[in-house]
Amino acid sequence: AWVPFSVRPPRTENGGSHVQMFGGVARLKPGVTPVQASEEATARARGGPDPGLAVMAVFGSTGPAVVSAERLIDAATGEVRPALLVLFGAVGLLLITAVANIASVQLARAATRRRELAIRVSLGAGSGRLARQLVLESLVVGAAGGAAGIAVAFVLHQALPAMLPPDFPRAAEIALDARILAFAVAITLVASVLCGALPAAQAARLSPRTGMMEDAGATGLAFNRSATARLRALIMAGQVAVACLLLAGAALVGRTFLAMLDVDRGYDPANVLTATIATPPGLFTDERRTALVDRVLERLRARPDVVVAGATVVLPLSRGDMVMAMQLPPLDGSSEPRMVQTGIRIVSPGYFEAMGMRTLEGRTFTDRDTSTSMPAVVVNRAFRDRYLPDVRAGRRLPLTFFEGMPEWELIGVVDNVRMRASVVEEPGPEIFVSHQQAPGGIRTNPIVVLRTRTDPASLIVPLRQIVAAEEPSAALESVMTMEERVMGSLARPRMYAAVLGGFAVFALTIASVGLFGVLSYAVAQRSKEFGVRAALGARRTQLVAMVLRQGLAITAAGIAVGLLVAALSARALSSYLFGVPPVDPVSFSVVALLLLVVALVACAVPAVRAAHVDPLTAIRQE
Repeated sequence: AWVPFSVRPPRTENGGSHVQMFGGVARLKPGVTPVQASEEATARARGGPDPGLAVMAVFGSTGPAVVSAERLIDAATGEVRPALLVLFGAVGLLLITAVANIASVQLARAATRRRELAIRVSLGAGSGRLARQLVLESLVVGAAGGAAGIAVAFVLHQALPAMLPPDFPRAAEIALDARILAFAVAITLVASVLCGALPAAQAARLSPRTGMMEDAGATGLAFNRSATARLRALIMAGQVAVACLLLAGAALVGRTFLAMLDVDRGYDPANVLTATIATPPGLFTDERRTALVDRVLERLRARPDVVVAGATVVLPLSRGDMVMAMQLPPLDGSSEPRMVQTGIRIVSPGYFEAMGMRTLEGRTFTDRDTSTSMPAVVVNRAFRDRYLPDVRAGRRLPLTFFEGMPEWELIGVVDNVRMRASVVEEPGPEIFVSHQQAPGGIRTNPIVVLRTRTDPASLIVPLRQIVAAEEPSAALESVMTMEERVMGSLARPRMYAAVLGGFAVFALTIASVGLFGVLSYAVAQRSKEFGVRAALGARRTQLVAMVLRQGLAITAAGIAVGLLVAALSARALSSYLFGVPPVDPVSFSVVALLLLVVALVACAVPAVRAAHVDPLTAIRQE
């Protein structure tokens, strides 16, 4: 249903000025840029009515109004675009690793076919025909891999809604349409051609005489044996470097997610159930809503499975906020009045205990804090440190944020609570007022908070029944535990860590399989050499060490390059990191150790195989 929207002018109520906040969307005229729209909107805003301290409350400044316009697509996707670009870069690196792995295998396979290719050249096959044959063989393998990849993509697309955060922009528009399929086919063709291009280029330079006379055993892995062997070693080192780079990024993002999970939010989310009581707009007065909250809380506190129950109008990790600005008169009579910007929280007795917040000084609200008692206020540590550094609980303060209530007693100080999902943002000043003493009581839909002795989910049905019994026209919405809210706020970091970690594991698997394959091929090609060495007295441990040195040398070179690139590119991830430096010695050391262990395992089987070569059998091989 669409209804007309009207903007109410600034108004004065309860001693303060109020303005209506809203979002605006405009279609620009042809040729007009967002910068020009911002300048025009700023000029009009400065010529409008004075909103008073409301500007200070919202923006933290009493300076002239500034309007900043941006493209709608930027506003919708600005938070996720950099992260998606990083993940897309990781996909590109993973593709490069896979292509390099296949190219290395193709080079090794082409080396074993030198005699075959030389015979084909002798029989009249031109270099173009050999190149077409090798590229076509690569295309067959690439087509099979591309088809399998598209099939996996279809399966993952069905699971995508469960993988993405609920607020992920434009998630419903993600589809495997013709454009995506065309892109996948194009990438498959390009990758297949590249994998076949290297052996094709070698075949084009092949001489029939040298191709039929050359000993295939001379194409082993050692760096000084041939250009092909050096190229395969270089490709293998590159695969290790890419795996190292992705693992380093995944380690940083993973540690960031764990740090966000363990950060001190100022409350204990365990065994806490939250729910919003939605009241019909226009039918409920503030007094009726406040009375409903009191009746619901009274019945909840009587239940044996409820430790404590409270209510608020603004909950951590929920949408919306209540902020205000006021002049704080000097407390010592010598300084000038200060402008105070703070969040204001209307809460009931029991809210602090239900949330598990820490009381640093004094007390919190009780049933004795009513409309007939001395107005009481609780502030958080940030408010006390910024505005009242020398004031302790029990002091009366000249606060004028409510009309007719010029003086309030500071009864307590609580620890800071991180209200936003971003744990990087430091908590700001907050004032807490009892719902019994706030003029009008609760003016918006209240949020009930329960700390339970049992599973919080077991209280959902009783809570619905209590609300329905007390007020049939009210309903519950946003029913979830605080742990669910916390995990929901970490949905994006968790997704980034999981996806990047999956890419890193895939790259590590490709690199380890590639290393195993290259070394196995080298051992098979050099079996005659190992047999001669064994016949001349080389011990098995020496043969094992020879193969391990070659594999670990490639791995060490790849690790060095990967860590260097990771350190240089860590700045791209710095905005997504929390509690861990971009160049983290612990993460980088663990990644290097993991790669060395995996490489050692991948090299072990070929090395043992080399040590068990039978000298007589190897020497008799043609």
